Amino acid sequence: MRNKASAKNGASIMVFDIVSSGTGDVPFSIVPYIGEGGIKWTANGIDASDAGRTQDGMMHRGFVTNKAKCEIECLWMGKSEVRALLQAIMPEYVTIVTDTVPWMDGTVVMTMYSNNIGATVLTEYTDGERLYGDVTFPLVER
Repeated sequence: MRNKASAKNGASIMVFDIVSSGTGDVPFSIVPYIGEGGIKWTANGIDASDAGRTQDGMMHRGFVTNKAKCEIECLWMGKSEVRALLQAIMPEYVTIVTDTVPWMDGTVVMTMYSNNIGATVLTEYTDGERLYGDVTFPLVER
């Protein structure tokens, strides 16, 4: 596995750690597992329950807030690495610390959940270990 998120031209290395998964685990950095361009952030607008269009065609959102969502795409990795990563994100909620949210300054702490985790199994072995690729998962702000 190669960490493509390392510092270039003196830039600081990004922070993307799971600091709590409800099981008392020690912080777990997912940075070494993230592929180049492997974090895609989206701000999802949450509207009021009565949002919609009136008969005159006017949209009434009743905007409540934005919630963050990111899609993570990982590098190819061995079974022990993929198991450690997936066990870290599988609890109902996880607390993450990151400085990668484009619309927020500095380092932020968010409670998030994940679902729909996918992985492709390579049928050949490398150095006696099966590889897993296309490991992708969302992290959605609670």
